[in-house]
Parts: sequence; structure tokens; C-alpha cells
Amino acid sequence: MILNLVSTLLAINTFGATNRENFDYYNEQSSISNESKMAAISIGLENPLDDQYVVRDLSGNVFVIQENIDEGFMVYDPLSKKSIEGVMSTTCPFVFDDSRENYYFGPMNYYYRIGESFVHYIDDKYNIDLGEAYRLQKSFDTFFRELKKRTLSSI
Repeated sequence: MILNLVSTLLAINTFGATNRENFDYYNEQSSISNESKMAAISIGLENPLDDQYVVRDLSGNVFVIQENIDEGFMVYDPLSKKSIEGVMSTTCPFVFDDSRENYYFGPMNYYYRIGESFVHYIDDKYNIDLGEAYRLQKSFDTFFRELKKRTLSSI
């Protein structure tokens, strides 16, 4: 399970290599899982599953999806070790199988890619093309930068 998570993180990182490639968390297989579970518990997900999944964005960021046994899920950033989004009252919209490239562009922006198109998991009216995906990514980059600044200033 953890080995698959780390293998996936490494494989995804080669898609959009960023400064993340230098972090040693790739070698800390069990710590990613444990940190994700602890973060889930801290935001109110009382029964996190043992398995986690990985999604990415177009800037090369990698996020861990931590699901709860019943309802609820969390999007976790393994670099800042913080939850980006926690949803308590619904199941995770992502489908995790080998046929889908899952993308996360910030809260409520859950997509999978088909060629040059991105299909929204919750509502088809939010389906977008590659150009729109890059515009959405730009907004998420700003949000994510601010989130990391707040995280660093609270340390």
C-alpha cells in the first residue's frame, strides 16, 4: 500500500518535475501515510482508511487523498504536512483506477483528464479544455502559495 503510494508519487513527479524532487519524503513511506491519517483525525475524520491515493495538478504538485471509512475525505499536502481541504459529509468524488488521470485544482475542483479535456467529477457543466485548466491552475497556484505562507508563518 505505502510502497504503491510512494511509487505513484515518484512516477507523477516525473510528469512535472519541480523543487519537490529533492525532498526526502519519498523515502519515508510510512510517515506519509501516518501523517495523512493524523491530519485527517485532527480535522474530524475519525476513521481514516489505511489506503491513500494520489492526485496532482498541472504545476507538478502532488496531493494525497485520505478517505474516511464512512463519509468524508481530505486533500493533504505531504510537503507542508497540512490539510488543504476536508469534507465531512460526502464520499470522495475521485475514482481511482488505472484508466484515469486525476487532477486537483483546489477546493471543489476535482477533475480527470481525457486527452486535452478535463471532466469535472461532480457536475458536467464545469468540464474544461486544457487552456481553461491552466487558468484554473493559475488561480490554484495563488491560493496554494498563500496557504503555504500562512503555514510557514505559523511555525
